[in-house]
Amino acid sequence: MTFAKPSRDLRTEFETAFHAIAKTLTTAADERSFAPAVTAAESFGLKEQGDGGPSATYIYERRDGDLCLWLRTHWYDQSHPFSIQPDMNKLRLELRQGSAILCSAESSYED
Repeated sequence: MTFAKPSRDLRTEFETAFHAIAKTLTTAADERSFAPAVTAAESFGLKEQGDGGPSATYIYERRDGDLCLWLRTHWYDQSHPFSIQPDMNKLRLELRQGSAILCSAESSYED
């Protein structure tokens, strides 16, 4: 299977969306909430993947040809027996072309 090479305008659109969403990762960490990043992702056409059920990991994605803009939010409990710890929350954003990651951004926070 081959993909048509995306137009320069489409690549620019995906890059612009990537940089705008990447800026919200810092806001999300500062506010200790995934909401700013998810809201930005959805405004650029990323759709939640999966069955819509509760999960510790959510994936938002937009594809066009071989271009993909992908956001993952994930949280997990850092506690151990006799040690109560805050939850760890991680956000990762990637712009991919085919199997290559063109750029990525990450953020995390505890709550």
